[in-house]
Amino acid sequence: MRLSVVDEAFARDRVVLAAIGRICGTVPDASRVILHRPDDFGRPYAAMLHRVMRGPSDWTPAERELLAAYISTVNSCRYGAVGHAELACHAGLAPEVERFRQGNAGPTADPRLRAAYDFLAAFAIGGSALGPRQIAGLQSAGVSNEATWDLVYLGFVSCIGDRIADALGFTVPTPEDVRRAWPLVRLRGYRF
Repeated sequence: MRLSVVDEAFARDRVVLAAIGRICGTVPDASRVILHRPDDFGRPYAAMLHRVMRGPSDWTPAERELLAAYISTVNSCRYGAVGHAELACHAGLAPEVERFRQGNAGPTADPRLRAAYDFLAAFAIGGSALGPRQIAGLQSAGVSNEATWDLVYLGFVSCIGDRIADALGFTVPTPEDVRRAWPLVRLRGYRF
């Protein structure tokens, strides 16, 4: 069910949304939600998302976009899966994204990504699905403790975003939408 509040904007937000629309061609629903209640949810969530997706990490921004697409796929969230996969393509991981889209996320040549996929799938399922096996897999693939924590944070913000996108009926971005948004995302990341 799509709530009408997603499409409404306060006067101060209309200027920001109009600027995003001019640059991107359309205003992503995530931007509308972030600006709807910026002090209560939007700015803290966007700051956390920016830190996770663009802050210092052993994972490149392109890898983080790919991993966010993967966890969104596990969560059955088309908004996140499509948007993050397209961003990963623009960030330079098009061959890996194509392998991922064909349902071959596991056979990647990069053992770090294989271990991260296993970890994030278990993270999304939750409960007893996540355990020592996933941590051992990350360690044997050479993933540092800091990079493991980065995956925890990435899983956390992705699961929140996926639930919001699905609950509010976000419109799935087209490849053209993401192509037009890419220069802004590359320049500013997820800051508002």
